Amino acid sequence: MDRIVIALTMANGARIRPVCRTGDCTWRGCAWENRWSAERERADHRLDHLTSQTRPYTEVWDDSCAPGGYVCDRCGMPVESEPCPEHAPAEAVNA
Repeated sequence: MDRIVIALTMANGARIRPVCRTGDCTWRGCAWENRWSAERERADHRLDHLTSQTRPYTEVWDDSCAPGGYVCDRCGMPVESEPCPEHAPAEAVNA
């Protein structure tokens, strides 16, 4: 499990922006005028990381593009022919 690192950086003068530095995550929060709002958004994103690490891998039906198909519930990768290489358990990918 990656260490979760979400920094608060200065943006647009006196505004504060949370930026995730965890693994290959590219999330950037809004630029806030007060630290409390930035801390709140940072805590919400940290919670997203924690729940995604404990949530089991599942495939869901997505019909946003015709004709539809099964996709990874975390990243949306089509999984009709093979499991998601990033989120599926290693035994499912190597099978």
